[in-house]
Amino acid sequence: MDDLITEVLINGVAIPIGVAVLFTTFFSWCLGPVPGGRIASAAIGVAFLAGYAALFTWPDFPPVSSGQKLVFIVLAGVVIGAVIDLMKSPPLFKYLAIILWPAIIIGWLGWRQISNLTFETSVTLGLLFVAAVYILDRLASCGSRPSHASVVLMTAAIGASFIAFIGASGSLSQSYAILAAASGGFLLCNWPKPRFTFGTAALMAGGGAYLALATSIVLFSEVHLISFALLLLVFLAPMGAQKLPWQHSPALGPIMVGIVGAIPVIAGTAMAIVIAGDSFELPF
Repeated sequence: MDDLITEVLINGVAIPIGVAVLFTTFFSWCLGPVPGGRIASAAIGVAFLAGYAALFTWPDFPPVSSGQKLVFIVLAGVVIGAVIDLMKSPPLFKYLAIILWPAIIIGWLGWRQISNLTFETSVTLGLLFVAAVYILDRLASCGSRPSHASVVLMTAAIGASFIAFIGASGSLSQSYAILAAASGGFLLCNWPKPRFTFGTAALMAGGGAYLALATSIVLFSEVHLISFALLLLVFLAPMGAQKLPWQHSPALGPIMVGIVGAIPVIAGTAMAIVIAGDSFELPF
């Protein structure tokens, strides 16, 4: 067990943080402050891919399982999102991504459910799509405060990792931990002073990773969905932090957002532990 924890901490946490910092710096240094700053957030997706490959190895192509598809979803998000950011495309492109990208992700991962559609699966997929659009829209709304978007994505991923672990979904928990680390690495380069935008690349790669993992949890795991659904409140944390002191401070504002976002994470984790009851045991 100690070897497993060490492996997760190194491959699933330390490597994504390091790669995110490295590539954020690389993009801004090689491409210059303007174009480099626009695509710097692609480092979140690159870091996630590096951490996933280090922890699970790179999947074969064509992908078969949802975990294998996850890698190519993030890869496509990095490439397409970076192109959109570099082209200085009109906001319409981002709004199209907010609507179309969740549909593509859910459609690819849930094609078996779609091909054998029932009323119950229709409702499940419909609610999943609405929640996915809401998540990407909330992340995109932090555009003027890029550190806030990074904090929200990192906090939600940490909560999802805890809840997936309690629900005995080890690979999903580890994948969410990789996403949290990748988001945290980008945040380190964007705090205490924001330098880089949370662009379409971050939205499609980082947000897409969160959505793909959430789709896998809803469709293929035994994770308790009520506790997992509480994490939707994390994406309202920037709004909730508006009444707190120092919310306009570049250094302290993201901390306030993290504090507010931690409330539904704690509530969801506690609920998951209560629901799991005696079946949940700590690994130490």
